[in-house]
Amino acid sequence: MKPIANRRITRRKGQAALEYLTTYGFGLLMVLTTIGVINYLGFFNTNSLRSNICSFPTGFSCEDFIIHKPLASNGQIEVVLVNNYGVDVVVTDTTMVVKPSVNTAGIVCSPPTDTAGAALVPANTIAIGSKAVFLCEFGPTDTYVASQRYDGIIEIEFNQVGGAYPFTTTGVVSTVAQ
Repeated sequence: MKPIANRRITRRKGQAALEYLTTYGFGLLMVLTTIGVINYLGFFNTNSLRSNICSFPTGFSCEDFIIHKPLASNGQIEVVLVNNYGVDVVVTDTTMVVKPSVNTAGIVCSPPTDTAGAALVPANTIAIGSKAVFLCEFGPTDTYVASQRYDGIIEIEFNQVGGAYPFTTTGVVSTVAQ
């Protein structure tokens, strides 16, 4: 049998180890709680750190863009583009794919209008240096959430006035919904 003094030393070593682990356990618990609170408050939200983007290749320049939800709508994406091609262009089709979205086939956009909302004259023709508003409506299966980031790819098919060949340009819009 071990002497009594050795048993007391063993117990004290075990008590010291338990106190050591408890102290560090509480410290770790406090750090994890602090990280959880900071995350809950949105400090780790990377969407707020990303800049808003509207980018098109040479030929169209993006002047303004917004994602919002007017009354009686599932949500809209409005993009104002300026024709910098050097010739008038006739828009034949506009499609947008937005993420996150249920509709992966793309949203068909309405024909472009001028900045006052009137139809372009002649139809769908954007004159050199003039602005056109492209309006794309969210579909019934798409969910609009305010303050959520949406990334959209806009594909515009057009012809140059007097030209015989169709062109396609693709732009990117990324912003937080209003």
